[in-house]
Amino acid sequence: MLHLEQPIYPLPAHIDQPWQPIELRTLLPTLPSNTPLAIYGRGPAWLYAALAAANLAARCAVFDPRQGWVDVAPLQRGPSLPRGPLHIASETQGEVTRLRISIPSGYLDRRNTDMITVPMVSGGVILDGRIPIWLCAALARTYHDAPWIACYQPQLRGSVVVYSRTDQFPVGFVMPDADSSDQK
Repeated sequence: MLHLEQPIYPLPAHIDQPWQPIELRTLLPTLPSNTPLAIYGRGPAWLYAALAAANLAARCAVFDPRQGWVDVAPLQRGPSLPRGPLHIASETQGEVTRLRISIPSGYLDRRNTDMITVPMVSGGVILDGRIPIWLCAALARTYHDAPWIACYQPQLRGSVVVYSRTDQFPVGFVMPDADSSDQK
């Protein structure tokens, strides 16, 4: 179990200081492989996504204050369902697909994941939108075959790379987002 506000060796506690993307490079290699992971505490969605994507072979669960413990599993990929609980706008530029995700009803029940179908993508993926942490983590597991996955973070004015199989965009790198100022 990882409590994100407590010290996680070799990193200090994160009660009064926010997590920084560069800390992923220290944290992720310290995690045991093939060991189930339970994640609890306050932290950015990109941190939850990175932790979920770091150990794909093992079970992962995150604590959601509204829904309790949520198992993080990959979602179905394919053509969108006509009335699914998510709205996903997919924008591809070159080798990058940005998924702008919204929840029209304002709330997404974890038990409705079988009604979610996310688009197929090629190249790197940027996850963008106000979504629950468990969904961000599930999307990171869903797109594990992408060269890299990043989560848009408005406060950083960029996207934090949470998973990568390329040296071009290492985990913890913040990709500046030129069009973010007119988005939010």
